[in-house]
Amino acid sequence: MLLKAVLIISVTTTFAFESQKSTAEIFDAWKIRIEQEHPECAKTSGVSDEELDGLFRQHRLSSSRNFKCYLHCIEKVFNFVNDDGSLKKQEISDGVEKATVDVVDLCGAGVGDATDMCEKAYTFLTCLLNLYV
Repeated sequence: MLLKAVLIISVTTTFAFESQKSTAEIFDAWKIRIEQEHPECAKTSGVSDEELDGLFRQHRLSSSRNFKCYLHCIEKVFNFVNDDGSLKKQEISDGVEKATVDVVDLCGAGVGDATDMCEKAYTFLTCLLNLYV
């Protein structure tokens, strides 16, 4: 347990200094990018405007199935996951500001062997948010 706490602290410290942008600026940029490049994720998943507002403005995750599948769609369209649902660590690190390979490893380990792609996306983002916010 102590080792895990030390790892989280060291990763969080590394994570915090990877970017000069604030979390709000990063979320605003992602909101715009997703709306412009991949509006189909909101349409096909059935995620509500309230859930999207919670994510992008309040950095809060809904536990609804639609929201979780929205997150999986985002992972797919930005090429952050393989067909089997495994994370493309380098692509995530390169494409997501503040997400170092160490952070992706840490959050990816929390996903474990889950087979539900929507749940995997939700678990992964929950971990990232716990480090961001």
